Amino acid sequence: MGGLRLFLTARAALPISTLWVPATLVSLLFARHAIPVDYARFHEARDIPIIEFVPIVTACVVAGLLRPRMAEWERLAVRRVGLLCGMLTVATTAMAVLPVLVAATRLPDHVSWEFVPANVMTVTAVACALAALLGATTGAVLTLLVFLGACLVQNLAPAAAHVLVPLGRIEDPDPHWLAAGTACLLSVVITAHTRGAGAWSRSRS
Repeated sequence: MGGLRLFLTARAALPISTLWVPATLVSLLFARHAIPVDYARFHEARDIPIIEFVPIVTACVVAGLLRPRMAEWERLAVRRVGLLCGMLTVATTAMAVLPVLVAATRLPDHVSWEFVPANVMTVTAVACALAALLGATTGAVLTLLVFLGACLVQNLAPAAAHVLVPLGRIEDPDPHWLAAGTACLLSVVITAHTRGAGAWSRSRS
């Protein structure tokens, strides 16, 4: 337990986890709103529900903030750092879904939202992996840009997006659980292997 406490303290994991409180409140407050993505008027819009957007943005921020600040000290003071990093990734991914589940209670019965938890899990897993490999800021920004780019592709080229983009949307609400599970597994392996900060990202910090 001492090693776990040191690990969580070094990462400021508990204070950072409080970011999910405002994320949940904002998602709950604006649960019935969405950000329109409709550049190709001849295709269906790819609206981004607030209950999807807010948890994803928060996940990108959290993934960056949870990177190790004292990686060398952790390796000396804490056993099984890699295992704890993997567990932290699992916890972060699980907490990212919480705002979705809470906010979904305010949605009308006819509104499809079943795809959102899988989307949030997928993007959160990518954010954690890229934060470890590329660094906190680069990983977070790149993840968010990739997500927004995927939404744009789903509007501009829906046929191609159906094959290339493993994310559901309001107009095609089937959840991509296989993609979400695969992304989570790979993210856990990456963060465990790199202990939250790969050699390249450490060289830049």
